Amino acid sequence: MIEIDQERCRNLETVLTREWIETNGIGGFSSSTITGLNIRRYHGLLTAATKPPVGRLVLLSKLEETLIIDGRRYELSANQWYRNFQYAVEQERCLDFAEDLFSPCAFTFDLTKSPQVSIIASTKRCDVGNADAYGKAEIERRNSLSGILQADQPTSTLAAASDQFIVVKA
Repeated sequence: MIEIDQERCRNLETVLTREWIETNGIGGFSSSTITGLNIRRYHGLLTAATKPPVGRLVLLSKLEETLIIDGRRYELSANQWYRNFQYAVEQERCLDFAEDLFSPCAFTFDLTKSPQVSIIASTKRCDVGNADAYGKAEIERRNSLSGILQADQPTSTLAAASDQFIVVKA
């Protein structure tokens, strides 16, 4: 596991250079910064390959969490909704860098009734009641992929992640 100390986490400029990616082995992925502040157009929680391994679309950019305790709001997220939001990193790379961030819905959970919440983002219909089973099945599926995905080995995970971007044309 990669650990980042509290002092570095307090420096926004530093943490914005710390990014993560999680691939699914079939062309899709999740990625962002460790703060959850998306700084690239392709950052998202659900990026699906509509025609694996190409045709990637960001279907769920992020979740904006707000905790409300005794009527007082605590914004836990970054980005919010912006018109003409600009990704500085993409602009530096001379790529498309501006878009509108849109929040089409809101979910409300009462954590006094249940301390655990599950949200499933998928291109297929899923029963949220089976969230734990889906998670376990996905871990098993990934571990079976060519034997290189090991949850506790960053090098293997990076190798698998980079493999998702290799496209072989017929």
